[in-house]
Amino acid sequence: MGMLIDITHVLGNTNRYLATEGVKGDSHFPWYKLSTISKIRQDLDVWASGTADVFSNLSTLFGQADSTILLLSKAIYHLIHCLIYRPFLPINLQHQSWQMGATNMCLFHANAIMELVKLRKE
Repeated sequence: MGMLIDITHVLGNTNRYLATEGVKGDSHFPWYKLSTISKIRQDLDVWASGTADVFSNLSTLFGQADSTILLLSKAIYHLIHCLIYRPFLPINLQHQSWQMGATNMCLFHANAIMELVKLRKE
């Protein structure tokens, strides 16, 4: 349950960031280490490193009583990535080099959410 609380806290910070105009409202560029988006990404990295052992073996994951909570936590983790990278997706389909990375990250995490849903259905 602690994992869900921790990732929900990061989701709350992400929502606050996006509600205050995201990148436009930040005092630093997104790639600067003191930017809000960098802090959110650091929080995501810390959460992921602390949960890596839980998600390393799917058969044991689904055998646990709290597997639904664990999957929800992982889905929220991927959702946060989609939320923070979404503003960087190109609207006019003219990709700059940095937009390719944002597009790839957003699509990777969106696909990961779908994989979690598929795994749970099996």
